Amino acid sequence: MIKSRRGSGSFGKRPDWRTYQSGLKRERERKRNGLKVYRYAAAMALLLGFTYFFNGMFPGGARVREDVSIPDSIATTALPEAGKTLDPSPAPVSESAEPSAEGATSNSEMPPPASDFGVTTPLPETGIESGNETAVAVNRNGVDTPEADSLLAPKFVRQVIDKAQIQLIFDRRSFVNLSKNAFDYDFDGRKYQVDTSINTTLQRYMLGQLQRRYAHSIGIVIMEPETGRILSMISHDREDPDNNVCTESLFPAASIFKIITAAAAVEECGLQPDSTVTYSGAKHTLYRSQLNRKNQRHLNHISLRDSFAQSVNPVFGKLGLQYLGKKGLISHAEAFGFNQEIDFELPTAPSPFSVSDEPYNWAEIASGFNRSTLLSPLHGAVIASTMIANQGCLVEPSIVDQITDSSGRVIYKSRPKTLNRALSPKTTLAMRSLMKETVLTGTCRKTFQDISQSPILSRLNIGGKSGSINSRTNEGRRFDWFVGYAEEKEGDRKIVISIVVAHQNFIGTKANMYARMAIEKFFEDVGSRI
Repeated sequence: MIKSRRGSGSFGKRPDWRTYQSGLKRERERKRNGLKVYRYAAAMALLLGFTYFFNGMFPGGARVREDVSIPDSIATTALPEAGKTLDPSPAPVSESAEPSAEGATSNSEMPPPASDFGVTTPLPETGIESGNETAVAVNRNGVDTPEADSLLAPKFVRQVIDKAQIQLIFDRRSFVNLSKNAFDYDFDGRKYQVDTSINTTLQRYMLGQLQRRYAHSIGIVIMEPETGRILSMISHDREDPDNNVCTESLFPAASIFKIITAAAAVEECGLQPDSTVTYSGAKHTLYRSQLNRKNQRHLNHISLRDSFAQSVNPVFGKLGLQYLGKKGLISHAEAFGFNQEIDFELPTAPSPFSVSDEPYNWAEIASGFNRSTLLSPLHGAVIASTMIANQGCLVEPSIVDQITDSSGRVIYKSRPKTLNRALSPKTTLAMRSLMKETVLTGTCRKTFQDISQSPILSRLNIGGKSGSINSRTNEGRRFDWFVGYAEEKEGDRKIVISIVVAHQNFIGTKANMYARMAIEKFFEDVGSRI
């Protein structure tokens, strides 16, 4: 007897997950090796550029602060004693006067003012401050003394390096499973101190709770949604222990993509959490017959809130197929950061997203019933941040607070930065209602079933979305997601969480449980002071 096989849909024939992952790793390793020569060449060019830049910032008449030492790498020429000028008779310089042609830069060559960095409330600046007649090296705390002449006030502050240059200088493996929030790093014969945003108490606790026995990969990212500061970043990769899977887009997004579909349905179609939607058949399948408009028999009626909480595939398949279409899915996916590189201190892989012209594929993509849409844990945290902070705007993540060189000079300091708006503030309220229902009555209810009796969880608003999908081969691998948030009901502390677990032959600790552990640990010491 010949057994009929179910069609593969738009999945097609793909290699098994292990082969696919190994191929991606080999390709990225090849690219990293190719960048090594470029990294060192760029670093040397950067150092030469610094030397040229700082030479141009010490014009005639420059004075040096007594309380700050300037490294030889910056002050390439000998400087006189403090209080004495380089020129015994310098010409006075006014605001409107042209700078001297010798050793000075013109106004058109001046870097932009600090306000151009897009920071509403400027943080302590770093680098070199340059006024009309003054070049001052800021000390490690970024604090200037009031002894400077008011007529010689600084006109701008320029940061020495940015995130893109950090990616060239620092090895990503240095940030894997940190147990301290600061470490020293040697590069090109120079020592730097790197101060990170890691919450060591939370980080060490989560490292201690990690169950590696049954998992092939685990990625945990916990972040402040308003600032983008990474509080915990934990990675486990059975094949490569030093790899940081939190920045790798190797995992099928599964039902986590329902967050994007639901937000698009609220924005584009005007649906609300209480809006009624229909589906036929089972909740967690996606057959073509379930998407047929003509199939009106045995319809099930459900609210958008409950369909999201229970992760009903045919509801979201119909939203993608009949309402959003290819253009709507693409525009909202890109608004949430898919197919785009995340500006981060570590190299990150974009989360790939693609839609074919086949309508059934639109349903697969919208419901997360596919293995082609991939997501990194870091990107999952960025998506979650839009729900409870920054009025629906994406936030730029950061794990490095500041970098200090061996002379105590701060050469990099992180600044909070919001990106494009992914959804409107009104839509964020609807999405929070959907995600809260998921925790209370949906797919996460077992993990958080005693939330009202818990002395910690009962003080919080918790929302999330789970997702799971099996490997297509017989290797027994299952991908398990949780992306969500937790915030105080009567306070201002909040976090977003993104966790993925690639289980092997046996299911160990699930992503939902890791999320609960992290929430309880982070908020356990808050008490009544907030």
